[in-house]
Amino acid sequence: MATDDLVAMLATVQWGALATDDLVALITAQWAALATDDVVALTTSQWSALATDDLQALTTAQWGALATDDLVSLTSAQWAALATDDLVSLTSAQWAALATDDLAALQAAVQWSVLATDDLQGLTSAQWSALATDDLVALITAQWAALATDDLQALTTEQWSQMASDDLVAMAATVQWVALATDDLQALTTHQWSAMASDDLQGLSTRQWGALATDDLVSLITSQWSQMAPDDLVAMAATVQWAAMATDDLVALTTAQWAVLATDDLQALTTEQWAAMASDDLRALTAGQWAAMATDDVQALRAAQWLAMESGDLLALSALQWAAVSTEGLVALSAAQWAALQVGPLNGLSSVQWQAVETADLNALDRFQWASVATSGLRALNSAQWAAMA
Repeated sequence: MATDDLVAMLATVQWGALATDDLVALITAQWAALATDDVVALTTSQWSALATDDLQALTTAQWGALATDDLVSLTSAQWAALATDDLVSLTSAQWAALATDDLAALQAAVQWSVLATDDLQGLTSAQWSALATDDLVALITAQWAALATDDLQALTTEQWSQMASDDLVAMAATVQWVALATDDLQALTTHQWSAMASDDLQGLSTRQWGALATDDLVSLITSQWSQMAPDDLVAMAATVQWAAMATDDLVALTTAQWAVLATDDLQALTTEQWAAMASDDLRALTAGQWAAMATDDVQALRAAQWLAMESGDLLALSALQWAAVSTEGLVALSAAQWAALQVGPLNGLSSVQWQAVETADLNALDRFQWASVATSGLRALNSAQWAAMA
């Protein structure tokens, strides 16, 4: 029977009454010629029995007119066979009604990548959480950038860990990233973190930063660290996250960032990390931060770092901290720095430390400072030091 005869013979109400084996017997050309109202008239049981090649023969106009219950009645095998132009023709309302197993049946690399952003936005949170990871990976960056925050929140940690780095970069910093749960952020791999844009990192809340795993923090590159907000740095877990940071990342932090760090965060840094710090970052530390430094960290500072220290920071160090300063550090101090020292630190220096002090620095001390020097310190001075005294 010719397709035009078939269309002309049957009324819309008659299509809904046809047996499923009669519908299956129709050829693809006949299906493509059906009017949209005839297609809509088919029942859910009729739709579920259609062959995949018949479904592929339907036009985009026919697909766009289908009722949501008819779409829901299609099997996973039928969904997997649909042409991409037919999927694109579905409305947001139709997408929102699909069963999760039907969505999962769609082919990742072909069908998912062509969906319109408004159709993706039409999917519910339950639908998103049921998607296979290869389907998520198939989405293009423009599709990710358009997703609603509640849909992103619905994704599981396993789904997040499979996302491509360019898709992560495409997400909006201040809206999408800030809405993510901490366990989802923890699920991201180190490769994904290192590819993130600095504005996305800035979009994370202090709560999110505080929950990050140390290997993820270590994977961030120096340019990413330099863009972080100071309050996000403060939110990081002190003894674990800070101690794991690479020295080049610490060097990348700005003076404004260093100045706001809590003392327990500074104490968590290792001696190797302290030794690598830039002198301008050390100068940015407050007197309170210096006073809280561990003695082994004080001892790890290099000569160039000591020479760059401001007198107010030197005064903040306790006698115990001064006793830990390396001889190299003492030698590096300028005469002006020595002249500014209080009597307490001078009294705490050991014999070995006094023997390393240069004569110009000794001459910079006034009589009040000398009066505070312990007798052991005076005895430690060698004849050359005494001979050069003014």
